[in-house]
Amino acid sequence: MRSTMQDVENSSVALARETEGVQSLPHSADAYGEALSMAKSLYRTGSAGFLEVLVADRAQFAAQDPLKLMHMIRKGQMYDERDIKTAAEPN
Repeated sequence: MRSTMQDVENSSVALARETEGVQSLPHSADAYGEALSMAKSLYRTGSAGFLEVLVADRAQFAAQDPLKLMHMIRKGQMYDERDIKTAAEPN
């Protein structure tokens, strides 16, 4: 019985952490979008190199993937893992 109660408590804590992480996804994606805008502005003024723009673009893309997946799951859409590309995968 004690083990079952511990399992329930652990699951509850895990769910709370997961919910917190999911709720932070839009904020994270927005922050990476702002960073990309700043990197592009700095590049245009000559204050940053193109590599910084590419890094910021890749980070924004990587932040949007879990957000898109979350929206697909919430809508109940089926997806195939091959449809979800990450920034780490070559195109």
